Amino acid sequence: MPLLSRTDAGGTRHAPAFSSMLLATTFLARAQELGHYVKLDYIFPADGRRIADDFPEHAIQLDPSPEAFFGSVSGI
Repeated sequence: MPLLSRTDAGGTRHAPAFSSMLLATTFLARAQELGHYVKLDYIFPADGRRIADDFPEHAIQLDPSPEAFFGSVSGI
């Protein structure tokens, strides 16, 4: 399953996770306002107790803002 992610200079793949649907949809709306293309397909419920096991190739970030996740450079 594809995840919204970004790869840092060290090769670590970072993916956001959200504690509520409100935070997830707010993140997606704000990210798109900033010019980052984010597909709504990325929203799905995940078991917080197993997310690191289910997606071991990603470093999970809980409830990041779009600015903190994407950095200051927009996708425009």
